[in-house]
Amino acid sequence: MSGTIVVGADASGPSRAAIDWAVARAASLETSVDLVHVIDERWLGLQDAQDSEVRDHAAALLAAELTRIRMLPSGHAVTGRLVIGLPSKAMMDASVDADLLVIGTHKTGFTYGRSFGSKFASLASQSRCAVAFVPEMFGRTRRGVAVAADTQNGGLHAIEFATAEAVRTGQDLAIIAAWEGDSLMRRRTDGRAVSLATATSAARNFDARVSVRTRTSDSVMSDALITASTTASVLVLAKPGTAPDDQTLATNHDVLANISSPVIICGVTRPVASRSLVDGP
Repeated sequence: MSGTIVVGADASGPSRAAIDWAVARAASLETSVDLVHVIDERWLGLQDAQDSEVRDHAAALLAAELTRIRMLPSGHAVTGRLVIGLPSKAMMDASVDADLLVIGTHKTGFTYGRSFGSKFASLASQSRCAVAFVPEMFGRTRRGVAVAADTQNGGLHAIEFATAEAVRTGQDLAIIAAWEGDSLMRRRTDGRAVSLATATSAARNFDARVSVRTRTSDSVMSDALITASTTASVLVLAKPGTAPDDQTLATNHDVLANISSPVIICGVTRPVASRSLVDGP
């Protein structure tokens, strides 16, 4: 992995929120940012004059965004490039060697995401690196890194990532235990206390410096995480697995449909090691 943060750039409000978040994060990590503007291939090949106009417009848009970033207080160096393709696949290809892909979203509605969430969740599911989704509007005074008390499937990786994030930024790690689903069968045995204890032990094994706060919710996991994200600076989700009983994909769908804070879905790579107790996205 290159350590680079790749961000989708299209001059929209959500994109600019994502870029600003990524630049601040990169400055705290001392890593690089690569802005990627995708020229949708479906807009090309119709007429030569139109192709030229589309390309010129894209180049001007990217140049304007790079100029805007240079004016930010962080003064962090950022590169930019144009790529051609279908937006979702092109962003995945552009971030194949990155540590993090950042996408802006205007979605903040309180609806369940079986349809909408599939687009976002599929991007995170197919990407090798971690993927962050940043809403256009979120409070900058949020505190805490939230994660589910789940050590099964990809949950342990999410706890490791969240622990590193909490220690790096000097924030508490909020570990959330909730019901696994609506089924009464799933609720016959209350394993929430055991899940919290196991997840807390795992976090402290990853880094003894972590400050852990635990929460037990009477809601299903997706609702509990949505609630936690209203005050957290970032919510870390596991990458969906292939086990038949893995509820991660459904949970991620619902969380992304109700996004109110930056959400990072882990990739297949290792999390960034804790470097310092410095605040940063």
